[in-house]
Amino acid sequence: MSSEPLAVQVIVNDPWEFTTEAGTNVFSASVLLVSSEAGAPRFPLVVRLEEPIRAACFEGTDLFVVTAHERSMAYSRLLAGEPIESGLTGISKAQAEGVEPFDTSSWRGQFPAARATLRLP
Repeated sequence: MSSEPLAVQVIVNDPWEFTTEAGTNVFSASVLLVSSEAGAPRFPLVVRLEEPIRAACFEGTDLFVVTAHERSMAYSRLLAGEPIESGLTGISKAQAEGVEPFDTSSWRGQFPAARATLRLP
């Protein structure tokens, strides 16, 4: 994982019950991994929330793959300050540290998933 993670905010839009202990839907997070294509950084990303998402059906997770809703969304647009509408898919620590950290094809509800807006703080 990179040595200098980018600080971001993750604003969970749906489901509404995913909140912090303080009851807000705004989570502070760090971008740990950025995928690339032809050497250019792009989505999806792996982020770690400072506080895990908790809900009645989950103990909580703090690692997520973030995919931009607009498939061609450039990572540079986030860096330029543009909010990015995205999907979050929870992953395990083993997956985040593994060879396929961005692969969510085997996700079957074992971790939370949400719709969110990703932005710089």
